[in-house]
Amino acid sequence: MTAWIPRSVLLLGLLGTMATAALGRQSVDMSPEQLKAKARGQMAQGELDPAIRSLTLARDAAPTDAAVYALLAAAYSQQGAEPMALLQLEKAIELDSTQTDVRLQLAGLYAKSRRWQDAGRQYQQVLRRDPANDLAAQELGRLYLKAKQTEPAIKVLRPYIERHPENEALATEYLSALESSGHWFDLAAAADRILAARADWVPALRAAARAKARLGQHEQALAQFLRLNGIEPLGATDAVLVGSCYAAQRDDAQAVAWFERTLQPGAGAGLDWAEPAAAFMRMKRWEEAARCYERKAAQDSTSASAWLNYALCKQQMKDYEASRTALRRFVARKPESVQGRYSLATTYVLMDSTRAARREYSEVLRLAADREAEFRDETLQSYRYLSVAHLLDKNWGPAVQALDAVLRYEPNDVEMRLYRAQALFALNRKTEARDEFQSVLRRQPGNPQAKKGLDLLAQYN
Repeated sequence: MTAWIPRSVLLLGLLGTMATAALGRQSVDMSPEQLKAKARGQMAQGELDPAIRSLTLARDAAPTDAAVYALLAAAYSQQGAEPMALLQLEKAIELDSTQTDVRLQLAGLYAKSRRWQDAGRQYQQVLRRDPANDLAAQELGRLYLKAKQTEPAIKVLRPYIERHPENEALATEYLSALESSGHWFDLAAAADRILAARADWVPALRAAARAKARLGQHEQALAQFLRLNGIEPLGATDAVLVGSCYAAQRDDAQAVAWFERTLQPGAGAGLDWAEPAAAFMRMKRWEEAARCYERKAAQDSTSASAWLNYALCKQQMKDYEASRTALRRFVARKPESVQGRYSLATTYVLMDSTRAARREYSEVLRLAADREAEFRDETLQSYRYLSVAHLLDKNWGPAVQALDAVLRYEPNDVEMRLYRAQALFALNRKTEARDEFQSVLRRQPGNPQAKKGLDLLAQYN
């Protein structure tokens, strides 16, 4: 076969083989340091395969040299052979655990391979040796945020953000983490540090205002909210906080002006409606208060207080059927509530549902039996209503019992004493009736009904 190959080609092939062999012998004769230097040059020229061959020889000559493995990893990475690069970096760290740059490269490859825990461990190792390492802090913080591990993220990012408040993306995430975890004091401090350098940066201004509102620093919160509102209109969540600050300062007029923003179409998703509702209720703006409580109840169907307050607003609006329906829902959830039963009884009175009202007032007295001092007004009004109901039904005995209970609370109530005297007269307890009429005259001399009662009694003597 060689007879057919021109002698010139054979000569070139032979020369090439000899040259390659010469290069191999030359590389073998080189020290590990010389091989590493040569590989660096080859990598700089983009000659990756020769660089890897040089570094392989260097590795064979110095198997415990961590720098060789690090260079091999770099060459493989440039080739796109990341799994091979990762193996070399792991070996480099095994040989020399103090290499910060190598750890960072290894952590980066772990993260790229979605080996989040391994990446996190490498970044942690870097920060143990160098707490001020910015790259490790950034990347570890991001890993924690991605994993929704808020507390570790805050711990890692705090010193970094103090050094680099200009990193807007990470500073925003850090402030959000503080807010979501309720670290209001830390949030206010972090936001103020950023604002010292950038007074009108919106995320920091908003964070500072929200934190101070939560901390009860209402004056400072209002100043920052109003400044923010001058830059961009506040959303519903912040409008509620502004309103809450004004409400805390007992300025309900300003509070409801801000709470009104929550009632605009499309606003208010995810809000806690309790604060706006309470403010509207204090201002006797029953319709707005009812709307807020209705939204609160829709948001949380188990919120018994929302149903109760909604019912009270509807009662004031004279929408008694809506009030009754809401109160029945409340009572179904809290059947032992004195206030709920009393409000339902009142609504029945306003609806002229006498029998239902009597039933609920009787329940009020049963529930408040051992807590009459706590529920004095509810107990008193229940006895008053039941006493009159018994009188109208000519149930004189129960009427006297109910009137006695009323007079324990209000002994100078002339009207109730007249009712009692008349009931005693009907029961033929004339001496007691006379004493009661005379008691009325002592309290109110010249009372015509008391005089008439005594005159009537005189006819029976």
